[in-house]
Amino acid sequence: MDIQYFSGFSLRDNNEDLYKFEDVPKRRLGNYYFLSNDIFRQRFRGSTSKRHVFMGIANPHFYHVLAIVSSRRQIKRIVAIDNNIEQIYHFIRLCNYILESKNRTDFLQRLFKVRFNEKARSILEKMPAGKLDRVRGGVEKDGLFKLELTLWENCSFDVDAFRETYYLDFVRNEKGLLIKAKTIGDINDYYATFVCCGRAYYELWAFTAGFGSGFLSNEKIFQRLKNILSSVPIYVIAGDVSELYNNIILSNQYEPIVFWLSNILSKYFTDKNPKILRMISDIQQWGTQREPNFPEVEIKILQDQREKMKISSIIDDRFWKKRRLSVHTNNFRKLSGYLYGFNNVEVVNVQKWIKNDAGVSKLPNTKYLYFPEFQSINEDTRFDSIILHILKGHGVTKDNYSDALRKARRMTNNLIIIEHNRESKDFRKSKIGVTADEIRDSLGKESLIDFGPGYRCKDRNLIMVYRAPEVAIEK
Repeated sequence: MDIQYFSGFSLRDNNEDLYKFEDVPKRRLGNYYFLSNDIFRQRFRGSTSKRHVFMGIANPHFYHVLAIVSSRRQIKRIVAIDNNIEQIYHFIRLCNYILESKNRTDFLQRLFKVRFNEKARSILEKMPAGKLDRVRGGVEKDGLFKLELTLWENCSFDVDAFRETYYLDFVRNEKGLLIKAKTIGDINDYYATFVCCGRAYYELWAFTAGFGSGFLSNEKIFQRLKNILSSVPIYVIAGDVSELYNNIILSNQYEPIVFWLSNILSKYFTDKNPKILRMISDIQQWGTQREPNFPEVEIKILQDQREKMKISSIIDDRFWKKRRLSVHTNNFRKLSGYLYGFNNVEVVNVQKWIKNDAGVSKLPNTKYLYFPEFQSINEDTRFDSIILHILKGHGVTKDNYSDALRKARRMTNNLIIIEHNRESKDFRKSKIGVTADEIRDSLGKESLIDFGPGYRCKDRNLIMVYRAPEVAIEK
């Protein structure tokens, strides 16, 4: 897969190279959603040690849903997308507020530019946590209106700080902040609240911080989200998800993906943007098809539950059914975990692979290189990563193979070799493939050895990685 260029930001210094970014200029018109009123419920069945990519629409409830998912799924990276540049900057602001806050009450004060008195602090500290699998959103009644009034009665509000930070038109009253903005969702006037989201108590919809639910359920969950945001790579992409989904999902296709789509699958948005229907059709195909049809993507779709689109149970968040992947996809998943850098090549000796994939490798930031071309290339050429993909198993002679191993080692600090493992059950009788010692005869001791699964065994393919001493290895 070619290098992916986006407008946006990488929020964390990290060792992985996934996207290249062009910064987007700030816009200060106040045309974005300060809060959200999505409803989300998720009952997980079991947990897994697999690290997931959490991606989705960069609305404020993104962090609530992330907190719920991360209670049962490890998070490898975060990718947030929105075509509203102001919403992107607000998303980043919320991330920083979470990281800078000592606790949930401190976060609420930073967000609303308020200062709670002792009574309000005590109420918030003693407020019973909602169920972890639920995020508070727009309902007819939620029983928290009196609490909302009490909290606003017992806090001071910094009008200037709010205006200077958010560039929003607003009026404070006893119910919350009445906000006026022009938004893509056409709900331009709404209330911003601490806890209440009951429509019956407001002349307009209430959008809420959701205190007592999601990442604000309790202090333990809040601190866990802080740890994730401080340690996991975060990519924030400015653009239309219905146009960018292909590259964003396929650049993460070898990781389990959880995709938060908020309410964009509702009829309101699909009528306005029919490309959303094409997007969900492609995702359903990728998430359900099997070899020989590729890609096979392990993905779950999460939606605002006020108006859910019916989708395949394999990708629907209600079931979390196990996704069966082919041997080939599972082996590519292994290989992608050892890649780094943007200038990568996958050396193969099967022209049909290159033709079928239109010359573009299935691996991120990687191009195909046909073996005869690799033989003729000047070895002064440098690559971030080189993958030698089953060369011996596809007709390369012993001498040419040894030469290729040594040449590739000189051309990169990250050499990844995958070959049929002659010592596995799949190839032991036929004596096809190579052994680790045969590769060591040419290159010496590897930095890391791993195995790719087969149909009848877990070590069908031999994976050996050779790296420079200064390059860290994360398995």
